[in-house]
Formats: sequence, C-alpha cells, structure tokens
Amino acid sequence: MAAVTETHSFVRDGATYRESLRDGREVWYRGQRVEDVTTHESIGGLVEVIAKLYDDQQAPETAELLTYVREDGARVATSWLAPRTPEDLVRRRLCCEHFAWETFGTVGRAPDMISWTQTGLLAHLPTFRRYSPEYADNLVGYQEHAAANDLLLAGVIAEPQGIRSRSARAGEDRSAVFRVTRETADGLWLSGARTAGSIAIYANEILVSTIFTTRPDESVWVTIPVASPGLKLICRETTAHPGASRYDHPVAARGDEMDSLVVLDDVFVPRDRVFSYGAPQLQSQIFYSQISRGEHWNVLDRLCVKAEIFAGLAQLVVEALDVTSVPMARDAVAKVIQYAQILRAGVLAAEMLATPSEGGILLPDVNVISATRAYALDNYSEIVHVIQELCGQGLVMRFSEADFDHAELGERLELLLAQPAISAREKNRLMNLVWDLTTDGHAGRSALFENVNATPSFILRQKLYGEYDRAAFAERIKAAVGLTTRE
Repeated sequence: MAAVTETHSFVRDGATYRESLRDGREVWYRGQRVEDVTTHESIGGLVEVIAKLYDDQQAPETAELLTYVREDGARVATSWLAPRTPEDLVRRRLCCEHFAWETFGTVGRAPDMISWTQTGLLAHLPTFRRYSPEYADNLVGYQEHAAANDLLLAGVIAEPQGIRSRSARAGEDRSAVFRVTRETADGLWLSGARTAGSIAIYANEILVSTIFTTRPDESVWVTIPVASPGLKLICRETTAHPGASRYDHPVAARGDEMDSLVVLDDVFVPRDRVFSYGAPQLQSQIFYSQISRGEHWNVLDRLCVKAEIFAGLAQLVVEALDVTSVPMARDAVAKVIQYAQILRAGVLAAEMLATPSEGGILLPDVNVISATRAYALDNYSEIVHVIQELCGQGLVMRFSEADFDHAELGERLELLLAQPAISAREKNRLMNLVWDLTTDGHAGRSALFENVNATPSFILRQKLYGEYDRAAFAERIKAAVGLTTRE
C-alpha cells in the first residue's frame, strides 16, 4: 500500500471503547439486569481485555500493524480494511494474529472478526443490488460508518434451539420466529431471537440475519445498535474465574467471551442499517459460504495461532520436566508442531489462492479454508490430549498462589516439586496456564464453541463436497484409461 500523509484519525483507544458500552443496553445475567457491563464482576473482565486491544491500536509498537492510513488521509483500524491487494490480506492476517496472541486464541470474536462478515457483504454488492436494490447501497455507507467509529461488531445468524423459533418447524405460528413485523419509509421492525450472540454484550452493534429461511418476511441483513429499545441480551453463565489470581488462572481470570441469546421485541432498524429485505436468495447456505470466506479464514488463522501456542506450551513443559531427550516426549511435541504447521500451511495457501469477489474485494480460497478447518477440528482434542499427557501428574496436582505464599507450605512444595531448570512455583504457574487452555471449563467452552457454533467438521466436509471442483481430475482419469460412463 503506497504511503499516504495522515491528516486525521478515526482510531479509538481503550478508554473510548469502554465508555461506548455505557449506553443503557439491556443485558441480563443470572436473572438480574446488568447496570454497567464494564464493572460487573462476572462480565467486566473481558471489557478490559478488549480495551487493551484498542489501546494496542494507539501503541507505537503496534499502531502500524493494527491501523493504516486510507487514501483520504484518515487513519482507521485494520479491522475495517476491505482488502483489494495481496498486501491488504497480509495486513488483515497479521492483525488477526496479534489479537489471537493477546487473547491466547480464546476470543473468537475479536474486533477484526465480524467486520470480515460485513466486508463479505460489501464484496458481493452487485448481488445485493440485483436482489434488494432498495437497500443494497447502504452497504457502502455502513462500511464508512463502521470505520469512522472504529466499531466492534457482533454477529448472529443462527436460530435458537427451540421448535417455535425455528423457521422450518414453527408451522403457521410465526410469533417466536425471527421476522420483520412491519416496514415503513423509515425502516424495519424486527421480532424474534438469534443466537449465540458471542461477544454481543461487548459490541457496539450486531449484524443480524439468517441462513435458514426461504420466506421473504424473514429474509434480512441488518445491523442493530446494541442499545436499541426492545433488544435484550440474556447471557449464559460465565466460564471465567472473576477475581481469581492471575497466577492461579492466567487465562480464565481475564474474562469470558460471553455468549447470549439475542431477543428482539419489535426492534426498530433505521433504513440506512438495512442491507437487504425480502430476498431469500441472499440467505442461502451457498451464498453465505461465499460472503463468509474472510470470516472463516479469520477463524482458521486464530486456530493456527492457538496451535502455535500449544506448540510453545508443549516445549515449555518438556523443558520444565527435564525430558527433552526422551524420544516419546520429543515425538509428542512433534505431533503438536505438525498440527500447527499444517494449519499454518492452510492459512497461507488460502491467502495465496485468494480471488477477487464480484465487488472487487480479495477473499481467501473457500475450499482450502474448509479443508484445513475440518482437519483442525478433527484433531483438536487429540492435540489437547497430547499436551495433557506431557504434563502428567503436574496437571492434576496444581496448587494455588496462596499455597506457595504460605511459609511452611511453600517451602515444602519447593522441596518436593522443583525441577533442575525451574522452581516448583514457576512449574506450577506453567501447569496453571496449561490447565486454563486445555482442561478448565473455560477451555471446554472454547473447544465446544469451535466445534459447534463455528461449524462442525462434518458440515465443512459437506461444503467441500458441494464446492470443490474435481470434475477435471475425473475427466483426466477417464481419458487416461479409456473409461466410459453412461450419460
């Protein structure tokens, strides 16, 4: 990207982001209304994690990575860069990897993730103009609005797990189905519910749609400010350890990417936040597969970083336990390295095989993404098991910071558990980190989310079967051996 003189900046810092959440949003946790998500004991921890990511956009050592200067002289977040060159894709990838490392790969909806989905819509602007010309050009204005306000966008497209709220099963009673209840010259009114609402309570706006309907009145792409009247977010129980020592829970004490049920009771959506309405062609699984190429590449890249974190953890464990010369230990570490390297190859291959969309935006290769993500999910539990086995007794016999701070207990623990290269206290700190990333309920939620909400490997293989073109391979084999088939 050619150098441009910076004239003004739209980049937020952590304090500005934090303040943006104090907007009267309706959030519920364990049956009680949350007055301020930034200070709530079970919720506020992740606000600080995300605020740090926004602060990184201002930090001298990371500002050039996480932001860029547009041709008009405005500095904006890389999260809202619509890539049109290979260099743009590299910038988006490195931004994703920074956020993933800063969150140990456990926050699936960092500021650069759902922005990819919105960019995917813009990438197919000609199709939106074809099927929903009345609203399509709002995509252009919204991209500018989001960049100018450095928004954190959440996304919900899935139906809740209830028979009355599922479009295909609700029958004639549509009272619980996500739908448009009325349309005026000013905009649309929506009712129903969407899930899983990951990071929605920490977002500024939510991208709302569906890919499970053919009914025009249930076919929309819109964004909704989280504080909109009638929008209610009902949170699941946290898997974090709020208030815990960072020694005892290095990751889980930081907070939880909270999932929530997004309930809409006659929520008004202004006309400029509507991108399509009444066009089921824009809600199909096939179309979503195309618009989500960047989003799913982001998922794969974060999984790759998490695999590299696992590789680093595995090496630290064998060094701490003084088993680096043991062939079985070396083989176990190599398995984790192999996993990480295959994911890295997939990330880079999808980037190198990227093609421009009909709207001129460069999107990574969908088939490489699906194949590598399926491999990642199929082998994730095995890699976790390898790391757990490497830790052995150390992962089971973990002790608290208070134990080590106690004069008598701490001395005894050091005597019994120290290793040649590491003290008992520091070895225990490492085991606590492994616990949080592989075994704790916080880790369980992360693994479950990857495999269920972010698309199971079975579905990814179904995508491959439908989208990967192998006809030329088949024809070449037929020609080589003289094989004939009936028409």
